[in-house]
Amino acid sequence: MNHIPLISVIVPVYNTAPFLDECLESIALQSCDNMEVILIDDGSTDGSNAICRRRVERDGRFRLVECDNCGPSVARNAGIDVSRGEYVTFVDSDDVIARDYVTRLYAMMADADMAVTRVGGKMRHCDSEPLIMSRDDAMKSLLYQDGIDSSVSGKMFARHLFDEERFTPGIMYEDLDIMPRII
Repeated sequence: MNHIPLISVIVPVYNTAPFLDECLESIALQSCDNMEVILIDDGSTDGSNAICRRRVERDGRFRLVECDNCGPSVARNAGIDVSRGEYVTFVDSDDVIARDYVTRLYAMMADADMAVTRVGGKMRHCDSEPLIMSRDDAMKSLLYQDGIDSSVSGKMFARHLFDEERFTPGIMYEDLDIMPRII
């Protein structure tokens, strides 16, 4: 693949110490050679912050942003605010992603503003075949849960989509709230 523009991988972290090392290692081993990884520690109390700090010390692609425990919406927004990438993807801190996850999501972008892959369990793969959808078809797919789920995980977004949209602080199911607005 030719030159890949900078991709921001945003990882909100809150009390996931038992899973965090494996998650961060799966990100560190990505085949993508042009990415930044933004860890947002949302006030963890279980040692997650120390794990994040160790990773930042070992790998210059990783940055740590610390905030008070304000919830996943605020953490995701903080990651977006400091991101420098042309594209953004979100990884949950208890997930493990396949080695080619970021590269394959980017390859699916083509001329689109969003790439979506079907994911199962906590191991994220990009097994989907590219399919170009209009906004209307994408919204129908989201609403009828037929191909696009409401999670921001398993997706890559053009960064400009977040120029006007942000996750709503203080609500549950923040993904379900933002996805229709992004589409």
